[in-house]
Amino acid sequence: MRNLPPMALLALIPGFAQATPFIAPFAGYGFGTGDIELSRSDTGDEFDLGIDEKAHGGIMLGASVDDTGTLYLLYSHQSTRFSQSPPDQPGDDTLAVDYLHLGGSRYYPRNAWGPYVSGSLGLTQLRPDSGSSDSRFSLGVGAGLEYRLTPTLALFAEIRGMATFTDSSGSLVCRSEGCLWRVNTDLWWQGQANLGLSLSF
Repeated sequence: MRNLPPMALLALIPGFAQATPFIAPFAGYGFGTGDIELSRSDTGDEFDLGIDEKAHGGIMLGASVDDTGTLYLLYSHQSTRFSQSPPDQPGDDTLAVDYLHLGGSRYYPRNAWGPYVSGSLGLTQLRPDSGSSDSRFSLGVGAGLEYRLTPTLALFAEIRGMATFTDSSGSLVCRSEGCLWRVNTDLWWQGQANLGLSLSF
């Protein structure tokens, strides 16, 4: 931005001035969750840590940048459980899965209907009750359909795929006396099916 000529900066001002902010709360279901591969630090044993499919909720804050495009900040939270715990670890462990992403969508409006595709990037945080939290870079892709109820209110349904990169090992599941298991997964993924309302201002 600092190196843009003055006339180019002036050309950007109308676009920002015409942007329409929106808020979009949603709820959904996390599905198709991939296993997290663990390796034991003292013996080298390996274990696939499963995560239960559960409901989640979230919100998007953003603005339209033209008639068919939006930029947004997405946050979603899921409270779930490990489907099974590694040997010598506490069972029935709860787990929080949070996504914080910056993204954009491109719409293809047809009267009141608006199919769209979306992409985002940001962070995934995994927070087990009995272990240390782990934050990793992640990418998201999605597709959805919006139905405009009024000029400022729309209902939307979408499917998203979230890919979390975990190529550097880190502790995730621990006992009180220390962490025996380390994350050994290069890519962890999760699908989301969401339903929400978008309110423009």
